[in-house]
Amino acid sequence: MKNYKCTFALMLIFSLGVQGCGSEEQVIEELPILETPDVEVPAEEVPVEEVPVEEVPVEEVPVEEVPVEEVPVEEVPVEEVPVEEVPVEEVPVEEVPVEEVPVEEVPVEEVPVEEVPVEEVPVEEVPVEEDVELSAFELAMTKCNNPWNELGVALNDNSELLNDPLLSTCYRVSGVVDGLIDDNIDLSINGAETLAVASEGQFEFVTPFISDETFILSVKTAATKHQCNLINNSGTINDEQANNLIVHCIATTSQCDKTTENITDDKNFSGNNIEGIESLVSDIECGVEPWREAANERINNIRKTSGTITIVDKNGEPVTNAKVNLTLNRHNFKFGGIAQAKLWHGEADDVADLYKAAYLDFGFNKGGFQNALKYKLRAGLEPLVPAMLTWFKAHDIPVRGHALIWPKWTNMETTVSAQDALDMGITQGDVANLPSDELKIYVDTTIRNWASKWDVVEWDVANELRGHYDVQDILGYQEEAHWYKLAKANVQNSATLFINDNRIISDSSETVVSDKVAGYKSNVESILADDTLNEGHVEALGFQSRFGSMLSADTIYQRLSYFDDLNLPISATEFEIKDDLITTEIDRAVLTERVMTVYFSKESVSDILVWTFFESSSRSDARHLVDLEGNANLRGKTWLYLVKKHWNTDVTTWLDRQGETQLNGFKGEYTATVSFTNYPDEQVDFSWIDGTKGKTIQLLNYANGSDSATPASFSIDSFENTEVEEGVMFTSTVPTLSGDDNIGAITWTVTGDDANLFNLNSITGVLSLTAQDFESPADTDIDNNYAVILTATDAVGNFAELALELVVTDNLTDNQVLVNFTIDEFITTTIAENVIYSSELPNLSGDEAVGSVIWTVEGDDANLFVVDSSTGALTLAAQDFENANDLAGDNDYLVTLVATDSEDNFAQLALVISVTNVDEVVVYSPPEISGDNGDISSVINAGDLVFTRPALATETTLDGGAATVEGNKWKLFNWSEAEAYCSDIGARLPTKTELSDNLLTLVNDADKVSNGSFSATEHWPVNKGYWAGTFPADGKHHLMKTSIDPAKMSALGDTNRQYVTCVR
Repeated sequence: MKNYKCTFALMLIFSLGVQGCGSEEQVIEELPILETPDVEVPAEEVPVEEVPVEEVPVEEVPVEEVPVEEVPVEEVPVEEVPVEEVPVEEVPVEEVPVEEVPVEEVPVEEVPVEEVPVEEVPVEEVPVEEDVELSAFELAMTKCNNPWNELGVALNDNSELLNDPLLSTCYRVSGVVDGLIDDNIDLSINGAETLAVASEGQFEFVTPFISDETFILSVKTAATKHQCNLINNSGTINDEQANNLIVHCIATTSQCDKTTENITDDKNFSGNNIEGIESLVSDIECGVEPWREAANERINNIRKTSGTITIVDKNGEPVTNAKVNLTLNRHNFKFGGIAQAKLWHGEADDVADLYKAAYLDFGFNKGGFQNALKYKLRAGLEPLVPAMLTWFKAHDIPVRGHALIWPKWTNMETTVSAQDALDMGITQGDVANLPSDELKIYVDTTIRNWASKWDVVEWDVANELRGHYDVQDILGYQEEAHWYKLAKANVQNSATLFINDNRIISDSSETVVSDKVAGYKSNVESILADDTLNEGHVEALGFQSRFGSMLSADTIYQRLSYFDDLNLPISATEFEIKDDLITTEIDRAVLTERVMTVYFSKESVSDILVWTFFESSSRSDARHLVDLEGNANLRGKTWLYLVKKHWNTDVTTWLDRQGETQLNGFKGEYTATVSFTNYPDEQVDFSWIDGTKGKTIQLLNYANGSDSATPASFSIDSFENTEVEEGVMFTSTVPTLSGDDNIGAITWTVTGDDANLFNLNSITGVLSLTAQDFESPADTDIDNNYAVILTATDAVGNFAELALELVVTDNLTDNQVLVNFTIDEFITTTIAENVIYSSELPNLSGDEAVGSVIWTVEGDDANLFVVDSSTGALTLAAQDFENANDLAGDNDYLVTLVATDSEDNFAQLALVISVTNVDEVVVYSPPEISGDNGDISSVINAGDLVFTRPALATETTLDGGAATVEGNKWKLFNWSEAEAYCSDIGARLPTKTELSDNLLTLVNDADKVSNGSFSATEHWPVNKGYWAGTFPADGKHHLMKTSIDPAKMSALGDTNRQYVTCVR
């Protein structure tokens, strides 16, 4: 053996052949910690899985004699296989020597082409369990006397040359393998000497192949189903030994399937159930489509981060050479679910518990509401919200709000309630009929109140502006930017402001920048262009992402990229697949994966939120992920596989001698589990967002050198506070321990006579007791002494106990003071119709009330009244005598006023507020009519005025002419007849300014008069003009001339016959 003077290398050789891997050995030089050697399979080779080992045993058909790549079963029948490049017809199979290819051992009928097609046994369908025993090789090198001669031949122990300083220093290499891999391991040094590991795992041999005090080690592996890394692969040899080398091997999952269990239960949400989507999973893991490879590269670059993890003990010292697992618990990216309030509460279907459990099992890390935060639906759904927000917060799930305004009459409240009319100072009635100034008050107030009321992290301020603009048509489109400023000034948590719309990325058009896509962006840009952006504006883009066609991945990505220049985050706010348009479940699953992958690969996208998580019997469609029985469909399985398996990080490795390891993982929240041979495992949670900064994790309990075999003796320190006054909740301080260090984490428990009355935090040991009543004690002995035993137990069973007695004391002031008082009668209890009733301030007589007085109302018509809780003042919205709103319908509104003091003493006063009749001028409203092109508006509300439509010839007996337009015969008046007509209906002619400022703009708001909203939307005739009540000269009056393009204000002789609109 030559006496090589070279860098020491430990090579671990695996000679196992495993399906899906090449057989060529790969050497990894100076392997960085946690990096895995790439095993390259030459293009001309055919993977072993095409001839499974169990059907053609390696020992019977040696690979080196008949390379597998030269015998592709599916393409070349066995009888045509050339042996050693000899044609079959010249050397038939039966003539091949038995030792090379024994025909009887590989009969054609045993390996037929149809039974072993490559596509039926792909690598990804041979999953290897991740929980196969890990293997670690611990190595020690100790200096020894030199037993080598110049030729590298070992000398006898009694050789006179043993201490010759001119010859190489030798090292005795020894160690142990912890967990053999397939019971077949060989160790070698630089490939020059091989030593088999003993069955117990020990190995030892002497080597001269170290030439200086430093070393760099490498590992050489044959292709196997394991990946091996070197920990502490470089260092300096001291005078005695070099140790801490760890060769760490782990079983690898199959390339095209990351499941870790064979699950077929559709109620299992671990991501392991891929029944029905096997081919899709194969595409996910091994697909080579250009879009997929590009998306995967983007995902690796933007959703993962690499860096150094350092773990130190409780004293801040590095934890060295210990096994550590790093597992992702929650993505930084938001994979969320929008909640269905009635299902959550069990009102729509009796599935409340199943729904909540499934929601949590899916691992959603962001929530929201389908309808419960829509202002229009507040009457029925608002009471369901508080409990859900509490539940979301308890599970650390942030919630978004949807939506502050959806500006179409049918998507807003139909009427202004009596309460809102009073609060806002506007007219009670139809929202759509509000004057413009009152409509603005109504919209602004609802946005302000709704935004400030709810504890959410973001809001869809405006929903579907592109196709809904009833409000903007009246108030003007500048209001859109105003709504964002208003929201920003009132939201909680500085909530992010979204503009949400449909059919943008999901538009079925084949054109990338379709009209919908361009229109949405234009809408956003118009709001961003407002010159007061510092007051609040669009901060994020909401794409509903409700897909109804199999859009290509490229189209989806290009549309997302179209918005890059806006530099705003993007959320898929209402993601689902339309089952009525995509009719097979596997296609829905394919599109689910495609959309999720492309969105996840786009850096500006922050959220994917599934809209219809759970099936509902009230819906006829099937856009859900989970049915009413709690079973995931193929879309649900796809979601789970992507989030929990494909885009998951779960790494087991070893810390090096500096307590460090490298992590390349998805950004998010992790748990580090450190394992010791003589101490309980310890877990610490940490965030992994920017690996370039590294992360130092400190263990709470472990100290280097700790040994769980040594008992620990500790005690619980006494509590300082063991007394509480009745009516006050008791919360203890955090208990502390004295004595030896506990071994592992402490778990706290409570026992004793009154333990059932206490709440305990098992992690911190904090005790709490709800407020108690001294006069009615709840403790076992009924003596207001609440007795418990607090116990602290460490991870190996060492424990300490502390007996506690909490004393509840009497609050001597907690006795009700009884007083008697009454409410004086009201002076005014009648009010005329159409006038708001406001009472005088009520007065109390008798004993003086104790503390502050709270005023409330009850009774038959209490819901119509508003009471000031601090003053007792009552108000009632203006009522219509002819349409009484009271319960009895007799215009006598019954209410009982109640005054309650701080000692619960109270007084009541029954009131009857009577509404009286007033003679009213009947306001004329033209009847509803329609024409050839649709309904004709009876009035136009513009400015603060109401303009009546022109009269039909049949609606007046005044003289005049007529003109037929769109199937209706319209009355034409000269000026005097027009003035008389308006007077007859209790109205007047508008002025020139009133026509110009309010109607002329509607006539001219398109390219020509016939297309303007006055004609095309309101359907008022434009072939003549409209009289005004003002005049420029005798015999003439002003006229809005609509028969020309563009229309304009003019003047005309009084004898001409024109249309008339009156104002009231």
